[in-house]
Amino acid sequence: MRIKTQIIAAFAFIILVSMAAFTWIHIRDTRAILSGEIDEKGKLVVNYLKGVITDPLLKKDSVKMAEYISRVSATPGILYIIVADNRGIIAASTRLDDIGKEMKELYPEAESTSYYSLGGETTEVKVFSGTIEAKLDNSPVLIGTIKTGFDSGYADRLLFPFYIKTAILGTVVFFIAVFIAMFIAGRITKPIRELVTGAEIVSSGDFKYKIKVNVKNELQALANSFNDMTGKLSGYYDGILNAFIVALDTQDKYTPGHAMRVAMLAVETARYLKLEEERVENLRLAAILMDVGNLGVDRAVLGKKEMLSPDDVVLIQKHPEMSARILNNISALKDIIPIIMQHHERYDGLGYPDGLKKDEIVKEAKILAVVDAFDAMTTKREHRDALAVDEVVYELRQNKGKQFDPDITEAFVEMINKKGVL
Repeated sequence: MRIKTQIIAAFAFIILVSMAAFTWIHIRDTRAILSGEIDEKGKLVVNYLKGVITDPLLKKDSVKMAEYISRVSATPGILYIIVADNRGIIAASTRLDDIGKEMKELYPEAESTSYYSLGGETTEVKVFSGTIEAKLDNSPVLIGTIKTGFDSGYADRLLFPFYIKTAILGTVVFFIAVFIAMFIAGRITKPIRELVTGAEIVSSGDFKYKIKVNVKNELQALANSFNDMTGKLSGYYDGILNAFIVALDTQDKYTPGHAMRVAMLAVETARYLKLEEERVENLRLAAILMDVGNLGVDRAVLGKKEMLSPDDVVLIQKHPEMSARILNNISALKDIIPIIMQHHERYDGLGYPDGLKKDEIVKEAKILAVVDAFDAMTTKREHRDALAVDEVVYELRQNKGKQFDPDITEAFVEMINKKGVL
């Protein structure tokens, strides 16, 4: 999992847990407050009725009792109010049909359970009870009881809109928080991505790459250290390449600077043909190192003025393979091995070492073949003078479709023509 995803996931988890905990605590506390209000209302209703209904109960004034019950029954959450005499016979009720019947028969829940059945539906209730007493000869006498049932689900119904609002608000807050987390994670991981990209590019062989980050923390110091390291690696790398060039120039005194001239022309040609920069760099390196295998060829053979013997030709034709063998253990140069191996192949299949032809030859090797031949013919050798550029162009065109790729040959000629060489 990527670091940015992990950061966002961690933020989201923390936000969800925090919101869930906050919501649970808030709902719990709100429910407790509402339950407390119900208790308060239940006690107030019972105490109010105890104070006003004693005289009507003694006088059996059902009209007066009904009036008092009607006043308080409108209190939200009340399911029923029952006033029974000391025999348990209902004297007043929110339902007039109950009057004159036994309370235990109609409302057993008022005595034993906390559930109320009405119309086939069972509702959980909270029952508040009180006794009605009258003084007889200065002694309290029980004359009746009051039962008030409150709907226990009343608090939840009051909380339902709060649940909806909390869910909507929580969703909005969550997405805002995730967006902020994405922004923060992006700021944190951007320099890390730059470091990872830089490491991958350098590991592929581009030691000149520099990481560009603009942060004021430890990642900036890491990037600076990384750039210093790659700068030193690039210096070592260029030093090794220069050592190869010097060794090659020493081996063949008639071609000093050949590798560097071929490398520059090859890069210009590749860019003229719009090759990707990675391929251009590979071609540059291949041009510098293409003849490193000549280090294994006798200097006397390379400097012969007379015609080469068949054995000499065979030995020289092995230099691409020798070059590949020398460079094969350097992983950073693995992409240039095919270019070096194929730069003496011919378009018509008569080249060496493998007799490849046409599209079997990589494009970079085809470019190298044209540029290598151009520099060889325009450079003075011991046994001949340098050819004029127009003569070399003539030779290149005469051999396109045979030794050289026709399209690359014409592109090369166009390029040097635009440069004003012709």
